[in-house]
Amino acid sequence: MRLTKPQREVATIEGPAGLPVPRGKAPAPKFVYVVYPRGWDYHPEYGFLPQLKKIIAKPGVNGVDKHGSLSRVLASVQEKGGTYISPTDMRLPEEYRDYVQYFDTTCGRKWYVDFCSQVAVLPNGELLWSTNPGEWDKFRAAIKASGIVPDMLPEIYQELKISKEKVLARIASTMNGNPVRTAQYEEALSALEHMEKHWASLNSPDKAKPITRKRKAAKDLL
Repeated sequence: MRLTKPQREVATIEGPAGLPVPRGKAPAPKFVYVVYPRGWDYHPEYGFLPQLKKIIAKPGVNGVDKHGSLSRVLASVQEKGGTYISPTDMRLPEEYRDYVQYFDTTCGRKWYVDFCSQVAVLPNGELLWSTNPGEWDKFRAAIKASGIVPDMLPEIYQELKISKEKVLARIASTMNGNPVRTAQYEEALSALEHMEKHWASLNSPDKAKPITRKRKAAKDLL
């Protein structure tokens, strides 16, 4: 018997089963978010939004035990008036529940990331991280709307306002006719007035009017 037609061997290349872990670096551990009473800022589209502070479940750091339990840390957060944003809280919109997600890695461990994280792997194994544009602020707005976090106190608004006024004053003191600094002054002033108008609309909807300050005349900017 003579065999004259050998079969083709289809070459296959085994790709990595997950993210490569750079030498000397460990995959990011689990985490959760909390919000403290002073943790607020202003967003021109969504209004006042809570600032999320990440609590990392790294054993031996900030009260995290050797098993990675956050119980002690979260108890401390509560004592300081903070609010824990549980990933399983049913008050969160469905798309934001389980906001702690992960990528598999080549070393078999999980690399924990935010739900909106993206990563590009370069040929040399370097990782380039990014997030879906706008998703983070939408997430913060959803947390605010959920009712999980208490409303911002009027005193916190006053602190934000004073902080922005100080920034405005610093810019004004360094303009000296500089067109770049002048543009920064106008931008900061408009942002402050926008925030003030929004606050007025939240507290006096029937009396809300644009709040304007006397802008410096051109001769005063020279």
